[in-house]
Amino acid sequence: MVKLHGLVGRLMLIGAAVVTAVGVSAAPASARVLVSADNPQAGATNVTLSFFAQARSGVAGIAFLRVVLPAGIRSDDVTLLSAPRGWNFSSTPDGYNVGGPALDVGEGARYQVNVERLPSNATRLAFETLQTYSDGRIESDNQVPVLVLAPARRPAPARPPVPSRAPVEVPPPAPIPPSEPAEVPPPIPSIEPTFTLPTELPSAQVPATIDPAPTSSATALVAQRSGLGLVPLISLAAVLMVLALTGFLAWLRRRRTRAGRVSI
Repeated sequence: MVKLHGLVGRLMLIGAAVVTAVGVSAAPASARVLVSADNPQAGATNVTLSFFAQARSGVAGIAFLRVVLPAGIRSDDVTLLSAPRGWNFSSTPDGYNVGGPALDVGEGARYQVNVERLPSNATRLAFETLQTYSDGRIESDNQVPVLVLAPARRPAPARPPVPSRAPVEVPPPAPIPPSEPAEVPPPIPSIEPTFTLPTELPSAQVPATIDPAPTSSATALVAQRSGLGLVPLISLAAVLMVLALTGFLAWLRRRRTRAGRVSI
C-alpha cells in the first residue's frame, strides 16, 4: 500500500512538471524594444523615430514586427525611412507592420520611421510591439517602449499693433506770381549827318567849303574831303557836255545849209 501511494505521488509530480513546461512554452516570451526620437517634443513636426528590437531567441532570427501606434498618431502619418535589407512596410488600422527575410540568430532589428506630427497635448507615447521569429514564435514586450516628450513650445505673444500715424498734410507751395515784363526803353533814333548835292550850282559861285551838319570830327572830315573833290568834277563834266552839244548843233546847221544849196 505504501509503495502504491509513493508511485502515485511521483506520477502526480511528473504530470505537474509536464503541464508547467507546456504552459510555459505556449505562453509568448518577453521581448525588449527601445525607442528614441531626434526631436522628442510635443507638437513637433517631421520627427524621426528610431526603434531597436532585441533578439531573445537562440535558434531563430527576427522576421516580423507589428507596432500599435499611440493615440494622437495616425498610421497614414507614418512612413518608413530605413529598415533591414529586404524588409517592407505596410500600414494597419491601428499601426503598421515591418518585416522581411529573417535576420541572423541573435541580431537585433533596427529601423526608422518618420512621423509628420507628434500630439501637442501628450507627455508620453507608448508603442506596443509584437516580435515574430522565423520559427513562428511571437514575443511581446511586457515593458512597452515609451517615448517621453518635452512640453510643447508656447507660441510667442502677439505684438500689439502699432498705431498708424495720420499722414502729415503738407500745404501746397504758394503760387509764384507771373513776372511782369521789364519795360524796354524805346530805341533812340540815330542822328547821322545827311548831305545832298545841289542839282545846279552857278558856275560863278562855287563855295570854297561846304559846312556839313554838326557831327563827330571823323565824319565831318570825311564829308568835307568828299565835297571838295566832287564839285570840280561835276563842273568839268557840265562844261564838256555844253561844248559837245554846241559843236553838234553847229555841225548839224552846216549840213542843212549845204543841203539847201545843192537843191537850188
